[in-house]
Amino acid sequence: MIHRALMGSLERFFGILIEHYAGVFPVWLAPTQASVLTIAERHASMQTQVAERLKAEGIRTGVNLDNEKIGHKIREPLSEKSRIWL
Repeated sequence: MIHRALMGSLERFFGILIEHYAGVFPVWLAPTQASVLTIAERHASMQTQVAERLKAEGIRTGVNLDNEKIGHKIREPLSEKSRIWL
């Protein structure tokens, strides 16, 4: 009998990888590699330009357009590692 469990072993591999990193992946594996944040609303146009350039270079980028303080903008992606802003 020939047995091939390609998908099962792939699922186990990802399960072990997620468990090993506890959901906090290194930059090369993270869903969002960089988050572009602004301090004031007047910087929004530059924020989108920087994000577009990073995306053009192949970096998975998140953009936070919320009207919050910078401390909150920094804490949020640190606490939610897999959230992607658009």
